[in-house]
Amino acid sequence: MTARKHPRSKHRRKGRRSVETAAEPVAKRFGEIVTDGVQRWEAFYRACGLKMDNGDGEWEDLISHLRAPLPISFRVRKDSRCEPPKSIFEDVTLARNGRWIPPARQFKWCGGYQLGCDPRTAKEAYPELDAWLKQNHGGVGGGARRQEVASMVPVSVLGIEPAHDVLDMCAAPGSKTLQALDVIEQGRGLVVANELSTRRAHILCGRVGESEGFMVINHKAQLIPKKHKFDRVICDVPCSGDGTFRKYPVKWKHWDPSLGRRLHHTQIQIALRAFALLKVGGRMSYSTCSVNPLENEAVVQAILKAVSPHGRLVHVKLPGFRTYPGLNHWQVVEEMEDSPEVFHCEAISQRDSKKEWYRPSMWPSGSFDLSPCLRVYPHLNNTGGFFTA
Repeated sequence: MTARKHPRSKHRRKGRRSVETAAEPVAKRFGEIVTDGVQRWEAFYRACGLKMDNGDGEWEDLISHLRAPLPISFRVRKDSRCEPPKSIFEDVTLARNGRWIPPARQFKWCGGYQLGCDPRTAKEAYPELDAWLKQNHGGVGGGARRQEVASMVPVSVLGIEPAHDVLDMCAAPGSKTLQALDVIEQGRGLVVANELSTRRAHILCGRVGESEGFMVINHKAQLIPKKHKFDRVICDVPCSGDGTFRKYPVKWKHWDPSLGRRLHHTQIQIALRAFALLKVGGRMSYSTCSVNPLENEAVVQAILKAVSPHGRLVHVKLPGFRTYPGLNHWQVVEEMEDSPEVFHCEAISQRDSKKEWYRPSMWPSGSFDLSPCLRVYPHLNNTGGFFTA
């Protein structure tokens, strides 16, 4: 797109000056950007039925974490000999402002590490870490991967083995694809990464690099051919992304709670195709970086309704990583100008349901126990928001 002159500019007189000068926009700080939408976000999800065990105090803790940037995190391959600098396991007090930084946390279930500070602060507190990450970061051969801890959950719960055939339904940017490849033994297993966008597929190829037993395909996820069955399927679907606000605070300005219900049916289609691509006895993970139950439990419920008794929800444990159980009850909420309003299933017939994007599958049926699902809230482990089943 090229910039064009204002159509009236050629009629302006030479030497004429503007009386008023527009003030230059002042860049908002992280916390100020969050404030623009956080009250609306909280009101919406309280209306949806999200509850915290410790009530208002825990809600305040959640919101305070949303106002802070994400800490730096990375993953080290199990077969890698590289080890992160030992200094990250020591608490540090910054000379500049006296800020105390706690030691890094290690999550053995995924080979992940999480520092007690954001990337900018980490450069000051652990100068050797930046050099270490640059030295060991890379494609298949790299020993360290920059990845958000919550994003490591979907692949970790699958129990991938070296000889497995694995499909990543919506692969870009490739963090989960690489996580699966780190387990696969070349010459025995296979990882197929699907990406609808040709541009993102090329970026994915560049990120992974050359690797035996890896290929990229280019399909709509819900239309991937059923010619090959897989032992494991990673189904991380397109979502509203309101769990990524700490990583991308600018999203607060564009957050629309209706996006969750608009994506709901597409998410079901992708998840059902993922199940259809499983071998008998195979396992899939369904995940989003959203907090919205319409994108999470409602989709899992629809999957179970469609595949039962041929599929079931599996309990998983992640030692040292706090999660909330999946919801068995939630409300479908329509955001009004003044406040969120609960919308009942019976009202669908009174509206153009196709136009408004309401579907019966959005409401809890009570037919399945969805508590084995994993809800990750930002304050539980100092991460982004995430959902995995």
